[in-house]
Amino acid sequence: GTAGPSVLEELRLPPCEPVPYDTIEVLANHENVWANLQSFPITSLGFDLEHEDRWLPFIKPGVFEPLPPVPFYPAYRLGPKLPPTRLRAIRSQLQHALKREYRSWRQTRNMKMRWNTRVESSLDHGLHALEKARSSSLPTDAVAVDKWKGDLMAAMPPDTKFIGRPFTFSIIDSELIVDHIMSKHDYHKNSNKDAAFAIAVQCFAHYGAVCSTWVYVGCVTPHAKAKKKDEDDPTQKKKGRDAGPRKP
Repeated sequence: GTAGPSVLEELRLPPCEPVPYDTIEVLANHENVWANLQSFPITSLGFDLEHEDRWLPFIKPGVFEPLPPVPFYPAYRLGPKLPPTRLRAIRSQLQHALKREYRSWRQTRNMKMRWNTRVESSLDHGLHALEKARSSSLPTDAVAVDKWKGDLMAAMPPDTKFIGRPFTFSIIDSELIVDHIMSKHDYHKNSNKDAAFAIAVQCFAHYGAVCSTWVYVGCVTPHAKAKKKDEDDPTQKKKGRDAGPRKP
């Protein structure tokens, strides 16, 4: 078969993070609309809009000059990210509110309330890894999450099991978040008298004053004690009953 069109050298880009699009059909701004005439993958497209053999303009002086396009929505400047001090305040408020609800629910039912701070520290690191992996398509970021899961299991006390899950929200209303977690996920109802709980919260800033709010709720409980062999094996019990000095 015939070879495809060769890519101009100036269009070749160095290796970069994969783009989640196959191509771009149209570009538009407040002045014009351009149709893409190139047949290359998105990473090989040229974006010089003065080249009409690559981008065909809808409005051309002396050919077609309608009124400039008007967006159907009000154009606002994209807001900045929330400052670190605000993120810390949101995180602290949410974590205290959720722990307060856990403590109140269990204490009013005469159930022990204990926290495992070592596991909470590991969960904090995990939320950073989860946010980075969610915002990236790099395989190394997904691998970092798997590595953290191994570190989390290593942080568990001996002979215990861990149950829990992360939650992610795009809101910062602690009352709504706490109500959702308490009403939909009943980790706080664990009846094991030796249960220890872990709650971690992290907040990450994005443009437009958007906050990516992560909460990880978990519970650490001891494994059920193994029964003695002589209790599990009826033959052992029989041997115990039959044991004794024999008559001559």
